[in-house]
Amino acid sequence: GRSFAAAFERLNGYALRERLYLLDEPETSPEAMEVRLDYYRTLNEGVYEAQRRLVEKARELFGPDLLFGTHHTWMGEGTANDYRAGAGDYFRLNQNMDAGYTDNCWWDDGSVCYTYVLASSLGRLTPSGAAECNTWHWTPTNALVDYYSRFMSLMRINWFNIFCGDCTDMVKYPDHYTWDRATECMRRNRRFLQLLGEARPVADVAVWHGWEGAMAINRAEWASAHKAFLINTSEQFVHRNLAFDFVDSDLLAQANVSNGTLETALGSYRVLIMPYATAMPDAVWRNCVNFAETGGLVVFVGPPPAQTIEGDSLSEEFARRLGMSALPLDTFLGHVESVCDLPS
Repeated sequence: GRSFAAAFERLNGYALRERLYLLDEPETSPEAMEVRLDYYRTLNEGVYEAQRRLVEKARELFGPDLLFGTHHTWMGEGTANDYRAGAGDYFRLNQNMDAGYTDNCWWDDGSVCYTYVLASSLGRLTPSGAAECNTWHWTPTNALVDYYSRFMSLMRINWFNIFCGDCTDMVKYPDHYTWDRATECMRRNRRFLQLLGEARPVADVAVWHGWEGAMAINRAEWASAHKAFLINTSEQFVHRNLAFDFVDSDLLAQANVSNGTLETALGSYRVLIMPYATAMPDAVWRNCVNFAETGGLVVFVGPPPAQTIEGDSLSEEFARRLGMSALPLDTFLGHVESVCDLPS
């Protein structure tokens, strides 16, 4: 509506209606990618501002000694609905929070792995250092309650709101068959966290949780592919005991690079994975290059980098550094379409 159009023009310096058609243009021209990034950034800033005002009012009413924040996640973060809802940059939204917060569904192991690691990464960037994760399931079992609550302790997840509602086979307090196990596990989780004290996870691997790459393409199937990569990679890494953190563009842009180590405000890494990095800030690209040149390992997955969010092409430089011919983004996307149909 008018309010969003006004906010868009105020944030980006031009009227969206003049370039609205570029959101769904088949090609990925620099101009189209710029409009798409501006569009989704404006949506996310709207959510950020709503959160900021709510938390500010909550502190005014109840004082500063509680944990404040809002539920800004969708569908257990297991699909691309968060992008559609305008809540794509969790690290930006996390700046309003007193604790890291995510949401998941226990019938999908990949979703659990993904959201627990993300909650852990977000939580360590907040004043409390706490990580919270709403967890729910249509058909819970005692075995799942026991298994995932232990996983919560390992990842320092201290929120214990497993099931909710009064329909289907969700918990019907206090008569559900998982209630006794859930309360037992809640107490056990609290004891474990007290024993762990200030200990925090330590990882050598960072995975970019940037929204820019998928949103620059702005097609449902590629947004879903991006999310699927994050979820599947989380599940594979967790079950192989490979510790990692999620990082965003700001953390990478402000990182210090030396002797093959990427030093960020969250942690120090020897490996950086960049999934679906079709567009990224120039400072992120430069740190990727510096990191690789000083001995770090940088892994690009999915479509090749196309440009910085500032509009400068990366295709030629990326290809030159890999010793290959330049691969335009549209050529790559067209080839994938010719050999398979991605689910949307």
